Amino acid sequence: MEILLALPKSLVKQAFLLRSCLSPRLNGNDRNISGVILQYHSVTAEKRSSLPYVSPSLSVTVRDFDKQMSFMKKYYQPQSLTRFLAKHKDNLKSNKCMFVVSFDDGYRDNYTYALPILKKHSIPAIFYLTVDCIDRRPPWPSELRFFIYKTKKTLLNLSSVSVSFLVDDKFNKDATYNSLKKMMVRMNRSDREAVLSEISRKTALSVSEMKELDSLMLTWKDIWEMRAAGMEFGSHTLSHPSLYLPRRGR
Repeated sequence: MEILLALPKSLVKQAFLLRSCLSPRLNGNDRNISGVILQYHSVTAEKRSSLPYVSPSLSVTVRDFDKQMSFMKKYYQPQSLTRFLAKHKDNLKSNKCMFVVSFDDGYRDNYTYALPILKKHSIPAIFYLTVDCIDRRPPWPSELRFFIYKTKKTLLNLSSVSVSFLVDDKFNKDATYNSLKKMMVRMNRSDREAVLSEISRKTALSVSEMKELDSLMLTWKDIWEMRAAGMEFGSHTLSHPSLYLPRRGR
């Protein structure tokens, strides 16, 4: 069995096309692989490139998600993660290749857009939540991205990192976000929060934009409603820390 959760997308793609039961041979004869786990983050009603809080590579439109779930339900057997693992443990066979739908981070669009589609197709899913972000602001990379892509400023002078950044167009916003994320991922939490606080002040977003930022994550009310609809939940850490391997000697 292959569990594809949290693997690099290139490996997932290769596994889907070359080795998994999602190959063009939809005859169900290959029992070497009993199922796959599909990993999602964000579902949006807009174009993926227009989301200010998540990378386009981590989002899917409502239309595409609906098509994907329709295809999967037609040819494969949806399972909750609990049932999927129980069947694997007991070595139970299935007439169809099984699949599990998973979501990381806990964005509220999972409730607004993904949940109705999952219910429509009677597909369970598991949602891995960043616990400290429930009913609060998103993990710091999303918050950083939101400030950079929403600001109407053209230049950011950040004393906390002693660098100035152009943010006058999408190209420069992309470069600024990537540079700041690379800097901040190596900071301790207090230093990172200080930088983020300065960015918040100097991007000067409107009151309505700040309210939008405060409503990007799932609430406990959303979670209870999703749980009542048969969805499962797991932890995606408390604060979504970014882990990296330091160089030798550091």
